[in-house]
Amino acid sequence: MEQSLREFVVAVQDAYMKSSDFSAIQTIEAGDIRVTASVAVNGPLVSIEYTAYADPFSKLQELLLGSVAYSEEDVPNLRAAYDGRGTWIHDRSRGLAVRHPGWFVPSPFPSLRVLGELRFLSQMTSDFLVADGTSQTLNGREGREIRLKPRVPFQSQFLRELRFPFRTARILFDTETYFPLRISAVPYESSPLAMLLPPKAPLVLSYRDVRRDPPDALLRYTPSDDVRRFTERVLTLTEALDLWPSELPIDTLSGLAYSADTDHVNIIWNDASSQGQIALEFNGSPASSADTPEKPPRIILHVANYLLHSLGRKKADIASHGTEHTLNGRPVRILDRSSLAAAGNTIPGLPHICEAFWEIDGMFWFLLSERLDEPSLLQLVTPLIESQTPR
Repeated sequence: MEQSLREFVVAVQDAYMKSSDFSAIQTIEAGDIRVTASVAVNGPLVSIEYTAYADPFSKLQELLLGSVAYSEEDVPNLRAAYDGRGTWIHDRSRGLAVRHPGWFVPSPFPSLRVLGELRFLSQMTSDFLVADGTSQTLNGREGREIRLKPRVPFQSQFLRELRFPFRTARILFDTETYFPLRISAVPYESSPLAMLLPPKAPLVLSYRDVRRDPPDALLRYTPSDDVRRFTERVLTLTEALDLWPSELPIDTLSGLAYSADTDHVNIIWNDASSQGQIALEFNGSPASSADTPEKPPRIILHVANYLLHSLGRKKADIASHGTEHTLNGRPVRILDRSSLAAAGNTIPGLPHICEAFWEIDGMFWFLLSERLDEPSLLQLVTPLIESQTPR
C-alpha cells in the first residue's frame, strides 16, 4: 500500500536523521553551468572530487579581476576536503595542496552550499509546505516526486536569521531508500542567485551511485610527502610583514596617500621552502582618482616568489594582452582589464580596472587598481619601481 503524502515525507526526514552520511556522484545544471563531482559526507566531513566543471560567470570575473582562486580549467583536477575547520584543495595535476580556512569549495554559487548539502531534509515538515508531484523512474530507480514551498521566505529567530533562497522546489525521492534522485529548485527573483540563471530557470541537482556510510578513506585527507603544501592565513599587517621575506612598499604607498588595510592581509605560504604569495589592499584619497573624483581609488598589491593558480594566470593574461612599458630601466606591462572583459563595450556600474605586472630578482609584483586609468596607474607604479631599484 502506497504511503500517504505525510507518511512519505516523515519517512524521508526520519531516514536522513537516522543516517545523514552518504557518497554519490552529484551533478549540477543551471543554464550554461555544469558541474560533476564525486561527493562524500559524514557529519562535518565533506570530500569533493571534481570531474567536470563549466562556469561562464567565473570566466568574466577572471577577465575583469583575475581573482578567481581556481579557474574553470583548474577545477576538474581538484579534490576538496573539508574537516569542519578548513579545506584542503589538492591539485593532482600540479602536485600541490593548499589549506584554506573555513569552507572553501570551488562552486559556481560561492554564497550557497550546494555540493554535498542535504541538511534541509531534516526540517522538511517544519520548514516547507509539501504536495505530491509526478512520479517517475530515474537511472533505474523508482522515484516519487514531492513539491516544496517554504512556509515563509524569511525566519527571524533569537541569535539567528534564516532566509530561503528558493521560491519552489521539486524533489524526486528514491521510493526504497528515501534519498533524493533529483532536486529542481527555482530561486526568488530578488535572490542574488537568480542573477546567475536564465529567467525562471531552475537549478537542477541529481545524484547517482548513492552509497550510505561511505568509508573513512573517502572523507579524510592528508597531503602525502611528495605533495607541496601551502597554508592560507589571514594576518594583521604587522604579522604579515614579520613573515614575508622581503621589504614591501607600505611607506611608499602611504606617502602617495594610499592607506593599507592593517587588519586583513591574505598570505598563502609554504614554511619549508619560504615560498608563497601575499595580498595587501590599500584605499586611496578621493583627490588621487582620475576616474571618479567623488570615489577614492582602491588598489590590491600581490607579491609572490612562487606563482600559485590565480597569479600564474594573471601573469599569462598580462603577457598576452597587456601593453609593455619601461620604467626606470625595467619592463612593466599594463593590462586594461575593463576593456578586455567588455570586448569594447561598457559594463554599467563597474569602476575602471587596470593591472600592472613587473618582476625584480625572482619576485613577481601585480598591482590591480580600481578607478585609475592606465596613465594614472603608471604614475603609481613608477615610485614603487624606484623604491626597489638599488641606488
